[in-house]
Amino acid sequence: MSYSFSVVSCDEWVNEIYRRNPNFHKSCEVYRKFIHGLSILRIFWADEIHREYFITARTDREHVGFARLVKFKDRYGLGSFRFDLQDIMLYCYQNMCKSVLKELINFSNKLVDSNSTLTISVSNHRIGDVLIEIGYKPYRRSVVIEWDTNSVIPKSGNDDVEVFVNPDKFRKYARMVMSKSWGYYIAPNLKFQDVIIAFLNSEPVGSAYLNKLTGNIDFGVHVVKSLWRRRIGARLLHECLKLCKSYGFKFMTVVRVINLYKVGEADRRALSFYVNCGGKVRCEVIGYKKGIAKRRVTNIKEFII
Repeated sequence: MSYSFSVVSCDEWVNEIYRRNPNFHKSCEVYRKFIHGLSILRIFWADEIHREYFITARTDREHVGFARLVKFKDRYGLGSFRFDLQDIMLYCYQNMCKSVLKELINFSNKLVDSNSTLTISVSNHRIGDVLIEIGYKPYRRSVVIEWDTNSVIPKSGNDDVEVFVNPDKFRKYARMVMSKSWGYYIAPNLKFQDVIIAFLNSEPVGSAYLNKLTGNIDFGVHVVKSLWRRRIGARLLHECLKLCKSYGFKFMTVVRVINLYKVGEADRRALSFYVNCGGKVRCEVIGYKKGIAKRRVTNIKEFII
């Protein structure tokens, strides 16, 4: 069977997907707003977009696949750019889908600048298995944790902790907390993020940035290291969930980039905290590319205790 591939407008692309999946974004405007909110994360599949193509695959009768090709600055490539193929959705039988995926990659490579590389980011493990079969290997991984905004966080927060949204001097307080949690600081963007600061005995002890476009807690929950296990993080999660629901989101999320090949203590601690506070693993987004050696990838279950 032969397939034809086309670059279409964002409107046509979103409308065709929404016809098949009513849980998808209702319009190009809504979709772009969401993607723009994700770009704040500056990770391998969500970053500032320099160019994008909306791709469809179809037989002579119907659409069988969709994907988006985006141009990012390669933050690990000394200022060069890369193209990432993502949002791959295939509507076909397994063997047919393998053919569609291979031809989709070939079509995408024709759109990639001659001095750029093609990477592929997917959350569907079946697509990942096919990518490995045709010579692609994992190079990055992230985990998306979610909470239903109608749910209740099972861990109670510290009642002695006061929480404020966008308080005076929020940048100063966020810097103080992140420096004592992460060891470095990422400034918030008030246009897209609410800054939630937790205080204990009038001192800033925790922080979180809730993205108003996505419902994501950008960069996670932070607590001063000397005050871990005092339920300060749980208190922040309670406040974030309440705020997220007030914005009309069905889900609140946290995205964390984790190591592919080993279980780091910081990753284990963070993921265990989120899951023990009622979060569920929605998916893993794994980045693939060619030209790297095959190694054992750790199972996500190894990170959660």
